[in-house]
Amino acid sequence: MKYWHIIILLIAFALMVSIIRGDASSTPIDYISGLGSVASIYAIIIALVEIRTVKKTTRETKKAVEKKLDEINNFLSYAEVEKHLEKCTSIAPYLQGEQYEAAALRLEELKKILLEIKNNKAFTEKSDYEITQMVMRIGSDVKSMRRKWTEQEEIDLGTVYDHVNEVSTFLLEISTKLKNQTL
Repeated sequence: MKYWHIIILLIAFALMVSIIRGDASSTPIDYISGLGSVASIYAIIIALVEIRTVKKTTRETKKAVEKKLDEINNFLSYAEVEKHLEKCTSIAPYLQGEQYEAAALRLEELKKILLEIKNNKAFTEKSDYEITQMVMRIGSDVKSMRRKWTEQEEIDLGTVYDHVNEVSTFLLEISTKLKNQTL
C-alpha cells in the first residue's frame, strides 16, 4: 500500500515517454519537459496526500489535548470540591462556639458552591430542584444565624447540622465521582 504512488509515477512516466516517442519531431527537451510535468503532477498529488495526513494528525492531537484538559479540569474540580468539603466541616466548631456570624459566612459560601454545581451538570445527577432545595435550606439557616446575633432568637442547631450534613454528603458524592474519573 505504501508503494502505490511509485507505481503510479512509473506508469505516468511510461505513458509520457510513449506519447513523446510517437511524435516524429520530438527532441530531448520534449522528453525532459514531459518528465518534468509528470514529476510536478506527482509532487502535487503527494503534497495533497501529506496535507490530508497532517490534517488527520492535527485532529487527533487536538482531541488528545482536549481529553487531557478535561482530565486536568476534573482534577482541579476534585481539589475544589475537597476544599468545599473542608468548609462544611468547619461550620460545626463555629456553631458549637456560638460564633454565628462566622458560621453564617461559611453557610453563604456553601450556597454559592451549590449554585455553581447546579450550573455545571457534569458534576452531578441530582435535579435542579433538589439542589435548589438545599440552597433554600442553607439560605434559611443563614437567616436564622443573622437573627440570632441581631435579635437574639433561638436557632435549631440540629436542623442546621442536618442541612450541612446533607450538603456535605452531596459534595462527598461529587468528590468520589470526580476522583474515580481522574483515576
